[in-house]
Amino acid sequence: ALGDVQVYPDAGTVAFSAGLHGWAFTLNRFARMYAKKFGVEPAKMTSRLWG
Repeated sequence: ALGDVQVYPDAGTVAFSAGLHGWAFTLNRFARMYAKKFGVEPAKMTSRLWG
């Protein structure tokens, strides 16, 4: 049995990427970057991005 096979971007189980261009990030990583830029908590930014 596989168990829970759903993905949860806000839990870091999904990566967004472009192999052709050589970049990838998780929602949490993106949220941390933008939270720092805008001066908010990373958890709040994650919620806003994936809400």
